[in-house]
Amino acid sequence: MPSALEHQLVEAFSEFEIIDCHEHLPPEKVYLQQGQDACTLFGHYCRTDLITAGMSAQNYERMLDTDLPLEYRWSLLWPHVDNIRFGSYARAAFIAAREFYGFDDINEDNYVAISEAMQANLRPGIYQRVLGDKCKIRLSLTQAGRTDYQDDPLMGCRPGNSPM
Repeated sequence: MPSALEHQLVEAFSEFEIIDCHEHLPPEKVYLQQGQDACTLFGHYCRTDLITAGMSAQNYERMLDTDLPLEYRWSLLWPHVDNIRFGSYARAAFIAAREFYGFDDINEDNYVAISEAMQANLRPGIYQRVLGDKCKIRLSLTQAGRTDYQDDPLMGCRPGNSPM
């Protein structure tokens, strides 16, 4: 059971504003045009974990191809989820499912509902709602190799956009 001091620390930490020093998100306008669903939650950092768990690199790319049917892409992902679910990279997917979409797990019974919830929330302002409001991120320093973040006040570090 957490002590009183631990509760005080967690409460104090929850008030911190964050500068995210290493983010890979594209500009919001690009993110909104990409399909987002239960499979894409396992993109980017989960790649190595999924391949180590037995997914081929080709199937990983297929899993993220939102032009392919969700059911097919899920069939590529699902056999590997239990092998990565407790890793630090997959943890973000499960936290997102819980904190933003209200699901305690990501599984065969709810991946379609999670995907529908993600699509319903895929609208302008998602970066502010998720990064700014929920995560208290004041600025994200992008590592995406691009500079077209003019419409994203939380993304990039450009003259006139400095948090200081």
